[in-house]
Amino acid sequence: MKAYSIDLRRKITETYEQESISQRKLAERFRVAPSFIYKLFIIGLLIVATVSRSQTFRNSRNNEGFSPK
Repeated sequence: MKAYSIDLRRKITETYEQESISQRKLAERFRVAPSFIYKLFIIGLLIVATVSRSQTFRNSRNNEGFSPK
C-alpha cells in the first residue's frame, strides 16, 4: 500500500480548518481511515508544539542576555 500524498494531507488539513467538520466525516469525504485522520492531526499538533516550544526557548535565551551564534 502506498503512502498518502502530501497533496491529500494538505487538502484534508485545509478542509478541516475551513469547515466545521468532524474527523470521522473528513475520513468519509476523503475515503481514508479515521485512524489516518487522527494520526495526521496528532503529528501536526506535535510539530506545532515542537516549533512553538523551540521558538519560546530561543526567545527566553535572548531575553537573558545570550546572543545567538
